[in-house]
This record gives sequence, C-alpha cells and structure tokens, in this order.
Amino acid sequence: MLHRPSRAGLCLALSGAALLFLPHARAEPPAERTVGLSLGQGGPTGAERRKALVIGNAAYLSSPLKNTLNDARAVSASLGELGFEVTLKTDTTLKDLRRTLGTFVDSVEKDDIVFFFYAGHGLEIEGINYLVPVDFNAERAADVAYEAFPLNQFLDGMEARRPSVNVVVLDACRNNPFVSGTRAFGRRGLAEVRAGQGSLIAFATSPGKTASDGDTGANGVFTGALIRHLKRPGVDIEAMFKDVSDDVAVGTGREQVPWRSSSIVGKYYLAGAAGGAPVAASTPPPDPTPAPSSSQPVAASRPLPSPPATLPDSIPNAGGQGEVKVPKKEPTSTRPGWIIPVRILGVVMILVGLPLLWFFGVFGLILIIGGGVAIAVSIIKG
Repeated sequence: MLHRPSRAGLCLALSGAALLFLPHARAEPPAERTVGLSLGQGGPTGAERRKALVIGNAAYLSSPLKNTLNDARAVSASLGELGFEVTLKTDTTLKDLRRTLGTFVDSVEKDDIVFFFYAGHGLEIEGINYLVPVDFNAERAADVAYEAFPLNQFLDGMEARRPSVNVVVLDACRNNPFVSGTRAFGRRGLAEVRAGQGSLIAFATSPGKTASDGDTGANGVFTGALIRHLKRPGVDIEAMFKDVSDDVAVGTGREQVPWRSSSIVGKYYLAGAAGGAPVAASTPPPDPTPAPSSSQPVAASRPLPSPPATLPDSIPNAGGQGEVKVPKKEPTSTRPGWIIPVRILGVVMILVGLPLLWFFGVFGLILIIGGGVAIAVSIIKG
C-alpha cells in the first residue's frame, strides 16, 4: 500500500528544488583605476596641482645684479606654459621675502607639484644658507640672521606640507660681495644642502663656489641653460637638470659646475613625452639626446623603476591632455554545448516529479532528485 508523503516532506522537496534555480554568485569586475600622469604642455587636467614661486632680486644697496630680473621673468613664463600657477616677485625687501615665502608655503597642499626659483644674492654663515633681500644692510656676521632669510626655514616648511614633488632652484651664489672689503663675512658660495623626501634642490654651482651673472646676454649662465631645457618633452626632471649642468660646465670651461641633491622617487616629466603627449609617471621616457659628458658632482643614482607588468586601465591621450580608457576585453565563453539541454531536462524532471511525489511517493522523489542532480551538474560545469 502506497503512503502519501507528509506535507512537511512535500514542502522540503519544493524548497530544495527552488534552491536549484537560484542564480549562482558571480565575481564583480574590479573598479576602474587611473594611472598617474605627468602632464604635457597643455597644463593640468585636475589630477595634480602645479604651484610655483619665482623670486628675482637685483636692486641691492650694494653690488646690484643685472640679469636676475630677466632670469626670474623667463623662468616664470616657462613654468606658466607648463601649467604652473606662478607667483612672481622681484626686488623683495626682507619683509616682502618673509611674507611671500610664508604665504606660499601655507598655500601648498599634500601631493602638489611645487617649483621654487630664486635668483639673487645668497650667502652662508656657519653652515646656514641665507637668501639676501635687496635692503640687506648687515655690518657683521651676527647681523645676518636678522637681515636675511634662512633657506632651511623654507625647506622645513615645504617638507611639512608634503608635496609629491618639490623642486628648489637657487641661482644665488653670484660673486658674493660680502666676503671682502669693509664688511667681510661669510664664505664664497652656499653650503651643501641635502634634499628631503620627494625634493630636488639644484644650485647654480658647486658648494663653496660662485656663479656667473652672465657677461653677455640677458640671462645668467645657469638660468640661460635652465630655460633652454625646462620645456623639453620626453626628458624626466633629473635628466633635465643633468643636461643643464652639462651645458653650464662645458660653456664655462668647468669653472662653474652646477650641483644638485635629489630624493625624488621614480621619474617625473615636466613637459610630457616627445610630441607633447603626457607620459605615465611610472614608465621610463624615450631616450633623450645624449648630453656632453662632464665631471660634475651629482646625487647618488638609483635603479630605474621597472616597466609595468600589465597593461594599465587608462593610457595618455595623444592630444596632450587627459587620458583614454582602455576597453576591457570580456573573456570568451567556453561553456560546453550540453549544459543548456541538461539544465532544461533537470527542470522538466522536477516539474514532472512534483505531482507524482504526491500520488506515487518514491517514484516522484526519484525524478525530483535526478532533476536536481542534472541542474547541479550543469551549474558546476557551466
């Protein structure tokens, strides 16, 4: 005698069958990522803020300079073309210098790209470098701390703001007038300074040496070379300063050899790749034109970063701004042809087995179990 299954058993069978129809979970595709870019000559795209402060002092009470204002204006114009928001100050008094440097430091935010250029007199007292304002009037070495601005105060303030790149260029060792005559203090040139994290500090000449203000032409020797190389595409910033140093050293017969210290990680391109297109900051640029060799002192070199192992999700736009998304290639289906028929068969077996379960018991249950197995196999293999 056949026994009808209980209602509890029937509900259990129906619940198990329903579970077989639930869609199996699929992994969500990873969110799109953006590769960091260094910008071409088109200016910022919003991925970074570029801020620059340029100071040129010429009208000193003693020993005025002839080319520093031209240098400051030329560098300011070049940085503006590279997308920097430039603040230009000329012939600053001590009060102006303090206010300008303090305001600029306060305006810098984390991960900004920062460029500071100073052209004018500078001096070193007991290992401390000072930027000299045009109203400088110290009579002895002890007065310098009150008459000039200490460079380390600016560098410490910048490091605390944590810009991603901080470039400091000092064309500030020009025939120091304060090491001879009635007001003799300090040594010739500036003292060596080590760059903090993410910084590059470039001096117009080696520590303890003086730089030429330029006997001919509108610019000093160092700044003249700098503005020739500043906007060259396809050259990272450290290679660019090396080329500047080579030009100055060769042009002066090795009498003036620029010096620099750097702790910039990876490569950064001020003017983008050749042709004006931006370049991913993590990839090496095309080889620049070899520069003349020189014996200039340079900061310790680091291994070049390896190229990325996989294709990025975005690439630079050849038009010079922004980026182009790389379309994701969906994987082709490798589902066997029997999956769908087996899944349909399993559904049919369950639909037929449900009414038979009520009237014939075991036979209906066998059909339901068989249909469930067929569906399960199709899901696993599909």
